Amino acid sequence: MIHAVPTSLRHALDALPKLHADFSPVACWGDVLDDIAFEAVPDQTLVSWMQAAAAKEPCGDARLQAAYLMSDLAGAVGEVLAGLALRGYWLVSAGAGRVALTARQTAWEDDGETGVAQVFDVVLDPAGCGFVQRPNHKAFATAVEAIFGPFIRQLSAASGLGQPALFRLVGDSFGYAFLAHGRLLGCPLTGINHAKAIFQISGTKLRNKQLRFDYITLPEAPEIGDWLRVRGGCCRAYTRPGKPNYCTTCVLRDDDSRNERYRNFLRRKHVPTP
Repeated sequence: MIHAVPTSLRHALDALPKLHADFSPVACWGDVLDDIAFEAVPDQTLVSWMQAAAAKEPCGDARLQAAYLMSDLAGAVGEVLAGLALRGYWLVSAGAGRVALTARQTAWEDDGETGVAQVFDVVLDPAGCGFVQRPNHKAFATAVEAIFGPFIRQLSAASGLGQPALFRLVGDSFGYAFLAHGRLLGCPLTGINHAKAIFQISGTKLRNKQLRFDYITLPEAPEIGDWLRVRGGCCRAYTRPGKPNYCTTCVLRDDDSRNERYRNFLRRKHVPTP
């Protein structure tokens, strides 16, 4: 098991590609004492993070804020750990307080819209994180559960959103990260299969039976298609006052509606406009 950081692992972390130009975390090795460990988030900081996570939804309740924050945090940590795993470094142990976060504000632009959003950078303490080079899905799931468990208990108590709902959001974020890194490596099915193996394991709080991956093609051009992660958790966006629209992967959508929306995305992306 790797505890000290060999040059190859250090380079792997430094070279991780960003999944999102604006929102991807900066990840580094270091002493987490200068940052905020998952196990020791001050209550005032937690409230600040929750409010910032749902800043675009000022009328959203505490449970919506918690769901948004959980997705953001899990997205950041998942992007790092899934990226390392698919490059041959599987986390199999993480001591208390060995993964820490730093919140920052970043400007973003998407489809002509701009804004400022809260993102999280990730610090891993090599003294308390163990890695192996062969996949060990059960150990990975147990380590991720250990990382998120104390924070999820705190967030659930502060917001009223149940712990199982928060763990499902962790699964959704990690599932997307495995798919996205698999795409970048030219092997999306490898990422999908690892994600399935992790989140179908009995006996861990990460078990997420609803999370799945569908391959969607265009009926008029069957050679055009891609994988869609179908979520198992709810971000509670449906509770936004005056904003009933659901995103493509919303658990409240039926399969036909979800697939048609994704086909329209594929058309915009791959089919030239006449």
